[in-house]
Amino acid sequence: MTVEPEAAHNLAHLFSCPVGTLPIKYLGVPLHYGKLSREDIQPLVDKMLKKMAGWRGRLLSYAGKLVLIKSCLASIPVYLLSFIKFPKWAIRVLHSHLGNCLWDDSPTSRKIHLANWESVSMMKEYGGLGVPNLRDLNLCLLASWVKRYNLDGDKMWRQFLDFKYNTDRPNIFYSSSSRASEFFKGLMRAASVAKMGYRWHIGNGKKCKFWKDNWLGTSSLAIQYCKIYVLINEKDATVASLWDGIDLKCIFRRCVDGRLYNL
Repeated sequence: MTVEPEAAHNLAHLFSCPVGTLPIKYLGVPLHYGKLSREDIQPLVDKMLKKMAGWRGRLLSYAGKLVLIKSCLASIPVYLLSFIKFPKWAIRVLHSHLGNCLWDDSPTSRKIHLANWESVSMMKEYGGLGVPNLRDLNLCLLASWVKRYNLDGDKMWRQFLDFKYNTDRPNIFYSSSSRASEFFKGLMRAASVAKMGYRWHIGNGKKCKFWKDNWLGTSSLAIQYCKIYVLINEKDATVASLWDGIDLKCIFRRCVDGRLYNL
C-alpha cells in the first residue's frame, strides 16, 4: 500500500518523525516487509568476527575460549534474536563462527572440529559443553513475548496486537499469521512450540479451547482422549461453549461404541 506524499508529510508532522522508506532500522532492529536478508545479518557476523580476532593464538586454552564464547560471543545476537525469527541459514552461519572460534579453525590454520555443534550446545548434564544453541534461544526469546502479552494487561502494544490480529479469538496461540509482520510470524512460530508448556487456569472459559489447550491434566484433552477427539464435531470450541460445569455438550460425527464413554 502506498501513501500519497501529502498524507505522508502530515503523518510525519503529527508524529514528529522524518519520512522514510522501508527497509529501515529502528533501535538497531531491521524493519521491512520481507524476510531477514544477508545484508541484515552481516553486521552481526562482522561484530562477532571482530571480537574473535583478538582471541586467536596459543595463549588461550579450550576452557578459556569456552568461557569467552558463553559470556561474550553468544550474547551478541541476543537483542536481535528477541525480535526476529532467524532463518536456518543465519543460525548455521553464527554457529559456524562460534565453532571455528572454539576449535581455533581459521583460513590460515585449519583445525578439525572434535564434536559437532549440536553436541557442544547440549547441557553439561547430558554430555555437552553448555554453549547456548542460538536456534533454541531464538524460540525461547520470541516465546517470552507471549508471557509479556498475558502479563501486560491493557498496555498499548497489546491492544494493537488484539486489534490487528484478533488475538482474542479465543487466545493468542490461535491467531492467524497470514499477511502478518515478520515479527508476529516469528512470534506465532515460537508460540506453537511454547503452547505445550502452558497450562490454563479456567475463569469464565471463553479464552481456552476445550480440546486443544492444556487445562486439565498434563496435556491437552485432544491428546489424552484422542479416540473421542477424532469423532467430535466441535474441535475448536471453547470450554465455556462445551461445558457448563456439569454436562458436556458435544456432538459426535457418528454413533459410538458405549465403551468410549468409560474412557
